[in-house]
Order: sequence, then structure tokens, then C-alpha cells
Amino acid sequence: MEDPSDLHRRARTSTGESPGDPEGLTRLFEAAIEEVDDVFLVLDRNGELVVWNARTVAATGYSDEELASMAPADLFVGDGYARIEEVIRGTRTDGTGFVQADLRRKDGASVPKEFTLSRLDTDDSHRVVAVGRNLDKGSRYQRQYYRLLDRMTDGFCALDAEWRVTYLNEQAYAAYGETDDDPMGRVIWEVFPDIVGTEHESHLRAAMEEQTTRQYETYYEPHDRWYDIRLYPDREGVSIMFSDVTERRERERELDRANELLSTLLNGLPVGVLAEDENRRVAAVNEEFLDLFDVSADPEAIVGADCAVFAEEEKGTFADPDGFVAGIDARIDAGDHVAGEQLELADGRVFERSYLPVDFPERDGHLWVYQETSERHEYERTLERQNERLERFASVVSHDLRSPLEVAQGRVELAREECDSEHLEAAEEAHERIGHLVEDLLVLARRGEAVGDGESVEVAEAVQQCARTVGIDSSRLRVDSDLTVRADRSRFRQLLENLLRNSVEHGGEAVTITVGDSEGGFYVEDDGPGIPPEERDRVFDAGYSTNSEGTGFGLSIVSDVAEAHGWNVTVTEGRSGGARFEITTE
Repeated sequence: MEDPSDLHRRARTSTGESPGDPEGLTRLFEAAIEEVDDVFLVLDRNGELVVWNARTVAATGYSDEELASMAPADLFVGDGYARIEEVIRGTRTDGTGFVQADLRRKDGASVPKEFTLSRLDTDDSHRVVAVGRNLDKGSRYQRQYYRLLDRMTDGFCALDAEWRVTYLNEQAYAAYGETDDDPMGRVIWEVFPDIVGTEHESHLRAAMEEQTTRQYETYYEPHDRWYDIRLYPDREGVSIMFSDVTERRERERELDRANELLSTLLNGLPVGVLAEDENRRVAAVNEEFLDLFDVSADPEAIVGADCAVFAEEEKGTFADPDGFVAGIDARIDAGDHVAGEQLELADGRVFERSYLPVDFPERDGHLWVYQETSERHEYERTLERQNERLERFASVVSHDLRSPLEVAQGRVELAREECDSEHLEAAEEAHERIGHLVEDLLVLARRGEAVGDGESVEVAEAVQQCARTVGIDSSRLRVDSDLTVRADRSRFRQLLENLLRNSVEHGGEAVTITVGDSEGGFYVEDDGPGIPPEERDRVFDAGYSTNSEGTGFGLSIVSDVAEAHGWNVTVTEGRSGGARFEITTE
């Protein structure tokens, strides 16, 4: 080994000045460098060679004077120095780097080295230290590197510039499969012939030609798998990393199908739907919502829009603009479900708004449902006016018609005391018919009234009570029912009385009536003349009757009461040929 003063001389020769360190520290530094059994170089920020050790002189065959006068690029074979410069630029940000480059000996031979480059910053300069190890020494690091690659869950494959396989980690070997053919040293196109002519080959060749990294996902038919491929090229070859993403792709396809189905369902709804995320950004919206607010855009284009800004822009559509916006803020702050909130628009239309706080994955959100209810609102107002008129009519019938009827009935009774005439009996029957008409008209006038709170009613008991009211002999009535229904007792009795009265009116006083349980409800059946099949669809129409003495309203009332309870009533032929009415209560 040369005297440390020689190194000091080389440094002074190359820089033109003596180092500014204290003499003892400088000599210690110089001695330590000389002990390094690797090529040791120091380059300045411009890439110029400023310090080297004796090992550098021995490895290259150049003298100190020759090295001091040489351009650094002349010390390396081919583009070796260009690659070193590229790594040097990286050390300015990363602090360290690695590169393989061949030193050019004075006799023309080349010495392959693996250089570790590190940034060396002092108070007044920025330099790079390059330590070049023989590749046989570097193989120790290479083995450690390979062990690290084998522990990776991704597959790794290294190719040289001739497309030969130089390394496969354990995951890559597993993907290659068990075979007697060793892929090492073979051309990639021979190892995996199925990739020839596919996008795999195109990406590999383009990456090498352009020297750019690439990443793509593709389907590999021999494995029936999807892979995520990443290519990292350099001038000596290309490194390939790949991972199996089949399960992820399948989950994504399932999610896409679910989203497509959800979108179809969302756009098929007859109401406007808007879903916001926790930041009040549009997460989903359907076409009906955009139509309601006259927005000309696709639902996908609206996703991500600011809902607060949209509300401000659209508030002028409503009769109370500020109330519209304030209502939104109030619902979100309260966080409670609100259904059917009515909003009036400036043009007279009516919207209903419902709000529901929802939980999106990993966050909260808001769901709004808007529906134009102008027609329904107008119908309800019309129905309300009609009900008011019917109520007035019912009042007239109840008070103004009953009073003179009662007077007429009283006069008939007085006339019977004075004389006996067949005309009086006819007048009495007429008064009785008028009474039935009054009762039926009162029921029909109030047909829109909802049933009261339901209570448990035994069908058998209710039938017995109604039979006594109608005047049916108990010997002509058979009740075989254990059914208990939940019903408005008063309205339920209207239904039963009208069914019993209908049997008597059409079958006569000798008719036998049977009441029993049926599947899902009960039935009322008689042994009278029955109802012809062609007439059965009309018997529930108001005013329709096959009996000249009937009012034509009785069965219509039966239908109304059943509908008010959510029941269904049908008519068919009884077991004895008479009429059978089946009421389904479930």
C-alpha cells in the first residue's frame, strides 16, 4: 500500500489545493480510504473526479497523473459513465444509488464493477462518493436481494437485453408450473409461447424500446386468470412484476353488475331520488329527479356535484325559496326520517319531499325523495269538496226528509183508527220503503268515511244480532263460525245486515241463510233463486237490483264496507243453488 501522503498528493493534484481539515484528521481519513479494498472515487457536483485511492490505480493501470488529467467518461466503458451521471442526479434527492458499470483499463480491458453512490455534503460543497465492488463481492448482496424477492407475494421475472430469463422468484416459478424444462437462460417467447402476438409482447417490446415503465392488467388464457403486470426496463434488460388480480376483478364485476342493477332500479322509480354523501356531494341521482328540476344532464354527470350549491340555484323554483333551503338544513341537522313533507312551487305545482339519513360504507349520507303530487293534491281537494257536499246532502236527508216521513207515517196510523182501507196498507209499505232508502242514502253519502279503530268482533255473535234487527226467524238461520275479525263494529253490522236483507228480499221469508267460515274469511249463503252468472259482475253497482222492491244500494254498501276494511267480497253460486257471498278478511 502506498504511503498516505501519496493519497494526500493525489487529492491536492486533482483539486489544486490542500484539504482544509486539520492535519491529523486528514491523515486518518486518507489512511482509512487506502484500507478500502474497493475502488473509491469522489466526484464533485459536476461529476468531475476529485479523489481516488490506490485501488483505483491498481484496477485501471492508470497513474495518478493520468487519472488527474482524464475526463471521467474516459474511465468507463460504453455508456457506463452516463448511467453513473443519471444515478448521481438521483442522489441529490434520494441520498444514495446503485449502478453497474465497467471500468476501462489502460490496456483496453474492462473491469465490471457494482458502484454504490452516496451523497457527501460539506459546508461549502456537494460531492458524491462512489465505491466500486467486484461483482463477485456484489453477489452477496445479490443473494440477499434474491431472498427478498422470494419472500414477495408478487411474481418477479428478470430478462436480459436478449429476452433471456435471468431470474424467477418462487411466485414466478409457481406461475410457470411444474415441468422438466428449466426456464433459466431461455428466451421468454419460448418459455411462454402463448404471449407471442398478444398485448404482453407489445408491452414488453415497447417498454424496452422506449425505456419507460409500464403497468397494465390483462387476461392470460392458459391460466384462466387476470394479472396486474408492471414492467421496469433498463438498457440491460427488463424486470417484470406481476400479481394475480382475478378475485379482485371478479369482485369489481359483481360490484359493476350490482351498480348497474341499482341504477336500473333507481331510474325505473316513478319518484326523484337524490343520495348525498357526508360532504353533501351527489353520490347517486336518477333521471326522474333531474326531470322534476328540469336539469338537462345525465345522472352520471351529476355525481360529485355540490348539493348545497344546487339547492341555492333551484330555490327560486319554490313558492318559499328560503324555506326550501332552510328545510333541507333542518332535516340534516335533526337527522330524523321525515316522510311526505309538502312543498309548493312558484308555478302552483306541489312536490312531496321525504328525507332519510343513511349509512354509506365508512361514512354517513342523506337520501332525498321528491315526487310531484299536483294531480293527487288537486284530487284530494276535489274529494274534500265532494265530501262536504255529501255531508250537507246527508244532513238534508237525515233531518229535512225524515221529519215529513215521520209525520206521514203518523197520519197513516191515525187514519187506520178512523177507517180500514187497502190504500193505507199500500201507503204504509211505501213509507217503509222510503225509510230504507233514507238509511241506505245516508250510508252511501258517508261511504268515503274511514272505518274507525278496529276491535275484535265474533262473526257468529254479530250475525245473530243483525238477524234480529232484520227480522229473520232464528229457525231459518244457521251459523257455524268460530271466526273473530278485527273490524269497525258499526260498519261491520252494516255489511252483515245488508247481506241478510238481500237474501230475504230475493229469497222470501222462507229462505234459509247459512253463515260459516271459509278459507281466509267467512261466507253468507242462501237457498234462494241465486244470481245468474251474467249478472254477478254488476250486483255491487250502486242502484242495481233484480227486485223491484229493492233500493239497489244494499250490495254496493257491502262492497264499500269491505273495501274500507281492506277486505275483498265476491259472489258465486251456493251449494243449494242460491247466492253465496264470500268475504276474504286476510
